[in-house]
Amino acid sequence: MELEAVDLLKYFTVYKNAYKKSAELIDAFYNSPSEEGYILPPMEEWEDQEGLRRNPRIEYYRDHPELDRSIFGGEVFKDFKARYPEDKVKPDDTAYPLIVDLLEVFEAVNEDYKKRWNLDINVIQHAPLELRYYQGPQGLGPHSDFMGYRNLHPNYTHQLRDDHLEQEAPYNQTFTYNVYLNDDYGEGGALGIMRYVKQKDGTYTSEGAPEAMHKPMAGDIIMFPCSFPYEHWMTPIGEGVRRFMVNGNAVQDSPPAWQFD
Repeated sequence: MELEAVDLLKYFTVYKNAYKKSAELIDAFYNSPSEEGYILPPMEEWEDQEGLRRNPRIEYYRDHPELDRSIFGGEVFKDFKARYPEDKVKPDDTAYPLIVDLLEVFEAVNEDYKKRWNLDINVIQHAPLELRYYQGPQGLGPHSDFMGYRNLHPNYTHQLRDDHLEQEAPYNQTFTYNVYLNDDYGEGGALGIMRYVKQKDGTYTSEGAPEAMHKPMAGDIIMFPCSFPYEHWMTPIGEGVRRFMVNGNAVQDSPPAWQFD
């Protein structure tokens, strides 16, 4: 698989037009069968007003002794080799081949990303894919998905669930990979990322922190660290439009210290 990769900041890589079936997958969100036995769960009534969030039913799970799954409330991790059991695949499930194809693309960019940045990490799980859209003028404020280094954060204002805070080391979410399925969402919708700067006394500051932004086009896959000292955000999209994407996250067997390099 040929990949056109562009590095915009250390560990922040855009794979341009890596997924070729964006329009078909958006159509599948709404029109694929979603009853019992299909890969997509039925859409809830609220989703068409507040933002679609659907996890494909990929039934291949594996546990790892170094990962505490209790803070997630169940089996939520998958492997890129995950497949719906063959005896359950229905011939009219139009979403199934699209999800399988996307898993293969995600696997390729994940491997390229680790080699590209020489990441000697053990990715033990992948959180399940989440199909979603943002409804304009929605945006997303600066945040890190893994907040295990909150004692180092110069401006720690994130709201976490109590059970996350009780963990000595919250789940080791290490990097994010998103595929963007459309680009007709107005002037906004750019993904921004910033890396806090370490000072001589060991503290961190946003002064002089390097930043990069990318406005995703249909088919783009963006990969970036989701742990402090990195933060990411999304500028508000246009009024009355939607930006469709599929979100995934990698989980490693130890806190993601490589992001401090």
